[in-house]
Amino acid sequence: MRDENDQITVINDSTPFEVREAYRLLRANIQFLCPHDGCKVICMTSSVAHEGKSSVSFNLASVIASSNAKVLLLDADLRASHIQESLGIKSRTGL
Repeated sequence: MRDENDQITVINDSTPFEVREAYRLLRANIQFLCPHDGCKVICMTSSVAHEGKSSVSFNLASVIASSNAKVLLLDADLRASHIQESLGIKSRTGL
């Protein structure tokens, strides 16, 4: 899910409909898991690098936020933070 520059693939209006709909379906499935209180924490992890956890985390947070929900996205990969880089935020030490 990364491009040749090792950047996060961000969905937008030019992203194919099927991809955008897949993220909306993921959001709906997560909301279905906790219908009364909502999910308070979602942790994204993988066993090896470059499986797309940063891209999925960012795009899922974006889709959840588009439904007027409050979202806090923490990039806890202290060795290779990609979310800050992709958003053009100056990288600092820590979370």
